[in-house]
Amino acid sequence: MIILVSKQVKGAFGVHFVAAELYRSGFIATPTTRSTEGIDILVSNTTGSKAVAIQVKTSSFTENGKPSFPIISYKESKDPKKAKMPLKERTEWIKRKINPSAQKFYILVYVPDEFFEKEMWDQVPDYYVVPSKEVLNGILKIREEYLGVNKASQITRISEKTGSLVKDEGVWYWPPPEKYLRKIELLRRVLQ
Repeated sequence: MIILVSKQVKGAFGVHFVAAELYRSGFIATPTTRSTEGIDILVSNTTGSKAVAIQVKTSSFTENGKPSFPIISYKESKDPKKAKMPLKERTEWIKRKINPSAQKFYILVYVPDEFFEKEMWDQVPDYYVVPSKEVLNGILKIREEYLGVNKASQITRISEKTGSLVKDEGVWYWPPPEKYLRKIELLRRVLQ
C-alpha cells in the first residue's frame, strides 16, 4: 500500500536526509529556515574555515525512466511583473535564481512514491550532488530546446482563473547526469 505523502513532507524529508548524509560524511551541516531563498543547508568543514550553500530538491517524478527534478518555476499568474518579462530577461532571472557559483551546489534527492512504505524504511534514497553551474547549463539547454520547438506560440496560454492570456513557462524539470550520483566528494574538494 502506497502511503500518500505531501510535497512539503517530501521536501522536509529531503533536506533532513541530506543534512544527515553530510554529517555522516564528516561535514557540519545546518539546515536554514524555510524563508531563506535558494539555500536549504549551509555546509562547512569541521574547522569552519570553508563553507558552501546547498539547495535541496526532492522529487518522485521520472521522465523516460530517469529521475527528474523541478529546478525553476514561474508562477506568472501570481506575479504580473513576470508575465510582462521578455524571454531574455527571464534567462537572466533564471541565472540569478540558480546562482552559478563555486560555493553553491544542488543536492537532488529521488524518493519514489513507494519509498515511504514500511517495507522501504531500510532503504536509502538516491541523490545527486551537482555544482550549481551544471544545473544552470542543464536548465538553459532544456529551455532552449523547448523554446525552439514552441517559438510560434511564444508559450502563451489562457489562465484558468481569469480567462486572460498569460505567458507561462511553468516548471522546468532537469534529469541530472548519472556521473553526479552520490558524488559527495565534490563537496569535499571544495571544503578542504
